[in-house]
Amino acid sequence: MKARIASELISVVVIGGLAGLYSHASKLKWRRLGRDAFLSDKPHYFDKVIANPSAAINSIVIFVVLGVLIFVLYKSLALGLERLFCSVFEENNTGGEFTAPSAPIAAGPALSVTAT
Repeated sequence: MKARIASELISVVVIGGLAGLYSHASKLKWRRLGRDAFLSDKPHYFDKVIANPSAAINSIVIFVVLGVLIFVLYKSLALGLERLFCSVFEENNTGGEFTAPSAPIAAGPALSVTAT
């Protein structure tokens, strides 16, 4: 497998996992606080966000910045993992595939068992 593809796949899994953990933590918080606390928080959200929306340009700018930050996080993580893979595994001269190092692993002293 190419180091770049592997690093990008792992980056997507890591970022998706972090988003899933955040969502799960939010659900656990509301489960701990209870139904009444959740329902009492929603009118505040409606009054603050839905009833008094900000200008459209604010929402657009916020989501563009958020998208850029996620993209930079993804690319940085993918580049770091790719460099890690290239330093740990030897690169083949045929297409950038990575394989395990060709040097044999040093074995310890052989153990012999003799029956007495």
